[in-house]
Amino acid sequence: MAEFTQEVFTSNPGNIKNVHPEIVLDVTQDHPSAYNPKFTIKLNGWNSYLKCEEHGDKRGNLQAFFYNWYNKDHSLIMKFHNHTHENYPDAAEEITEFDPVHLQFPLLGVTDYEGKVRDHSIYQSLDDVLNFLRHLQWIEARKV
Repeated sequence: MAEFTQEVFTSNPGNIKNVHPEIVLDVTQDHPSAYNPKFTIKLNGWNSYLKCEEHGDKRGNLQAFFYNWYNKDHSLIMKFHNHTHENYPDAAEEITEFDPVHLQFPLLGVTDYEGKVRDHSIYQSLDDVLNFLRHLQWIEARKV
């Protein structure tokens, strides 16, 4: 599974809005589970949302995550992932070279729901991702 450099636990969707009130408008649980929660975070100030899926062990240690950021029209903005492609033996090297922690972006100028542009990532938790988005909001507010 994914290599984490910090101890991270699966999220408590009911508490996310309290921890990140500047960026989180609302949280909807799509699949309540202590070990494998799925939830949607509506972002404050943007017409966008995060579809979140986490996989944890029985102690609540986060093993993998998929945080996909979409526009209001459901078009992909960016994916924040931490997982390997070991269950996909035919996965190309240009995919597996970014395992486990990686970003995915849609190709420009074409419809791309998968995020075929990949890069390495430093984000290892939902808190990391939400803090990144909060910083983006600060930047957007100050751009001229």
